[in-house]
This record gives sequence, structure tokens and C-alpha cells, in this order.
Amino acid sequence: MGLEEVVEGRKTAMTVAEVATMLSVSQRLVYQLVSIGEIPHFKVGAAVRFDPKALASWLREKLKQSGKEREFNEFEAARKHSFDSFGGMTPFWSEVLLPKERSGNE
Repeated sequence: MGLEEVVEGRKTAMTVAEVATMLSVSQRLVYQLVSIGEIPHFKVGAAVRFDPKALASWLREKLKQSGKEREFNEFEAARKHSFDSFGGMTPFWSEVLLPKERSGNE
């Protein structure tokens, strides 16, 4: 079962902490993705929440765009946390999660 299926199976909204743990990234990065509109979310008052089905769809799309499905499965199986001391992320997640800069030629 892939990560997106696990997320999609959730019955309740997810918190920033839960999403950060699930993706093995810092909460700060999740908030950054929220602030730039890169990750689907909604707010309850000031609290940020994530719909599991929307998050699973987003994750599937990011994996498809990155062409990293096999690497993702290997990463998930290993469940390694290779972050730097500043709460950074692995090169894999930076390619999957962060939007690509577009040149003016596209």
C-alpha cells in the first residue's frame, strides 16, 4: 500500500504536524507550501487542515509530474529520515514537493 492510499484511507482532516510527519519534512516546510498555495488545504479559524482525499490526489499528481514513483516506493520502504540539522529535506522530496521554476521559453 502506497503512502497516497494510506492518506486517502483517513476519515478525518489532517493537521500540519501529521502531514509533516507523513511526508518526513518539517512543519515549517508544510506551512511554506500552504503559504504559496502549493498544497491543498483549508482553514478552521486560524488552524490549517488537510482533506485526506485532496492530499492523496495532490501527492499522486506530484509523483506523476516528478517521474519518481520507483524512488518514492524505495524511500517509503526504507523510511529513512536524512534531513540536515536545519530541518531540510532530502533531494527526492525537494524535487517532488517544491514547484519547478519555469523559464520564459515555456
